[in-house]
Amino acid sequence: MARQPGFKSVRTRQTFWFLTVAITPLIIVVAVLYYQRSEVIHRREFEKLQTIRDLKVRELNSWLDHRIGDLSVAAGDHEIRAMEKVLAKELAKRTPENIRAVEVARGLLKRYVDEYNTYIELFIIGAANGTVEISTMPAREGADKSNDPYFTEVMRTKEMWIKDIYRSKTEGDLGMTFSTPIRCIDDNAVIGVLVARIDLANSLYPLLLEHTGFGNTGETVIVNRDAVAVNDLRWRQNAPLNLKITAKPAVSAAAGDTGVIETLDYRGEMVLAAYTHILRTGRGFVVKRDLAEIYAPIRAMVRDMAVILAISALVVLGAAILLSRAISQPILQISETVQRVAGGEMEARCSGEGSDEIAALGASFNEMTDALASQRSVLRGGAEIAETMAVAADVDAFASGLLIKLLDVTDSQLGAFYLRSEDRSIFEPVKSVGLAAETAPFFSADEHEGELGKALATGRTSFVRDIPADTAFAFKTTAGTAMPAEIATIPLAINGSVTAVVSLATLTAYSDNHRTILTQAMIGMNTALANALS
Repeated sequence: MARQPGFKSVRTRQTFWFLTVAITPLIIVVAVLYYQRSEVIHRREFEKLQTIRDLKVRELNSWLDHRIGDLSVAAGDHEIRAMEKVLAKELAKRTPENIRAVEVARGLLKRYVDEYNTYIELFIIGAANGTVEISTMPAREGADKSNDPYFTEVMRTKEMWIKDIYRSKTEGDLGMTFSTPIRCIDDNAVIGVLVARIDLANSLYPLLLEHTGFGNTGETVIVNRDAVAVNDLRWRQNAPLNLKITAKPAVSAAAGDTGVIETLDYRGEMVLAAYTHILRTGRGFVVKRDLAEIYAPIRAMVRDMAVILAISALVVLGAAILLSRAISQPILQISETVQRVAGGEMEARCSGEGSDEIAALGASFNEMTDALASQRSVLRGGAEIAETMAVAADVDAFASGLLIKLLDVTDSQLGAFYLRSEDRSIFEPVKSVGLAAETAPFFSADEHEGELGKALATGRTSFVRDIPADTAFAFKTTAGTAMPAEIATIPLAINGSVTAVVSLATLTAYSDNHRTILTQAMIGMNTALANALS
């Protein structure tokens, strides 16, 4: 069984549980909110990267379609297709017709270069010998291109061909070419190849490097079939055709896969990457963003929630301390009172303020303590009376000691002891305290009158409060005569016959403890009287 946490005080226990009960739901709510918002942010970033990836791919395909369209329109122009003789090496014949055809074709191609910053050069290679016959850069005319793939592949397939990004041997820049066959108007035979050199820095790369929606760490990566980067990268200089990327998104994209993954990129940083394969060019395409940036809102949210949780904990702790103090203070007071009573301080009592269960507990404890104090007072009074009677040697000593002790125990001011005469007709005063001997009356043993009447008739202690003005138990003081408020008459019997009577008078009234003491002590007084008379 698990051990329960130990506490040295009620206040500490209450504070702990108040704090636990209040903070636990808050922690659960914070955890649920964190999980939900994290999932929302994570899912949103997944969808965002997928959207950017697909958008970039569409833009790239659109760019390719435009280039293919431009080249197809140029190659299908009537003036270009009508150059069969020129491309058949009759260009050397400087006839006005040939010169005009060349100028028209060059002007047509030059318009593409002038109007679109996408193109560096457009030129036409003759099918007969593979040399550049017409170019927007006249200095390059006559160059042998018979072994270049953009010529040989088109002549082999008779279809448009795109040469992957490469580094120019002469200029050192990155390049890309589109080439398409030029067909004769008459028989549709291939008479040449139209080639367009692309300015990647002013067309494709700005499109790929546009980082809108990428944040501060977003990046686009294009790799060839060997997973070698073919575009400029945000975090690596001179990356095109120099950096082979082994990160999983690039490798998977180059292999023809599509997906979204959290992984390390070429820098060794954790990123969220969306990748796909561009079938038309055989390239892999990756868009990625650092997880540190993606999860920055989550970290901010955690920080805010931690602050809220800390403030809430402090508020709850303060409220718990105040509440536990309000609850534990009465309990501690009751505990302190119990310890005082246990130490013999019987007058100690709880304050009894309030109307709740704790106040009721305090009131009940006070009642119990009152009862214990009453019992203790009764027992002590009875013991003192018994002790007094035990040392009496004769009737006079018995009467004198008994009266003095009864007056002390019951807070009485007057007392008289009467003994039945030998002829048993009257009760004669034997001893009195606070009452002059000459004023102590004689009482008839047969008529049962006056204060003695009820006690003699019933054989039980009698208490009388309606005291007549002519009573013999008037108490003389320096200020005058005082009337008693209550008179107690105690019949003492031997063998069932009342033999003596003790009368006590008080200026206030007898308490329940006084009445109990006199009632319980009566049996002992009977026995002690019998011993004294014997």
